[in-house]
Amino acid sequence: MPPKQSNNTNSSTKSEGPSKKELDAINAYLAQKPDFDQLLKNSPKDQTPAQVEESAYHKDQEIKNNLAEGAKGAEQAKAERTGNVASADHHKANPGPVIAENLPEAASKEELKKRAEELNKK
Repeated sequence: MPPKQSNNTNSSTKSEGPSKKELDAINAYLAQKPDFDQLLKNSPKDQTPAQVEESAYHKDQEIKNNLAEGAKGAEQAKAERTGNVASADHHKANPGPVIAENLPEAASKEELKKRAEELNKK
């Protein structure tokens, strides 16, 4: 069923067209939209099998070159970080319990209670 149209002729409810923001969004969409006519012209249907194979070969070579460049970039980045990365030796701890030295003798419960009362009075 088609949508119902209102009989309300109030001029304040009529739209004056798309806003500037909407027009900008539409133009941005159209700018990134692919040119289908150009894509159809370059479709493999218009090419001979030899041309298709040559095109695929060039695309494969381009992909391989991009991968090689990426690997070189990754190696360079790794070389730059080597000084900043912690090695396994940095994470090794001294095993065993920590034994404190030079500690005073433990106070008795009575001494601790007296000390707590003293501190609580102030």
